[in-house]
Amino acid sequence: MGLSRAGVPAEEISELDEVCRKLFYRRKPLALARAMAEFDTMNGVNPRVKEMVEFLQRRGQSRNGRYLESLRKS
Repeated sequence: MGLSRAGVPAEEISELDEVCRKLFYRRKPLALARAMAEFDTMNGVNPRVKEMVEFLQRRGQSRNGRYLESLRKS
């Protein structure tokens, strides 16, 4: 709903929905990492999908998932 208000085309919204289903609605714990690796190797991925996968990869890069704090200047 928010994406459509932001002017994202319906085709991209359905593609993001499909990606979310593939990433989060699996029953095995390691499936998220495998699915993210799968999307990471795809070349023709929608830029919004790529941005979402990169965000999910960055979230665990620092202590307790505080990636953005590592970028903050002291």
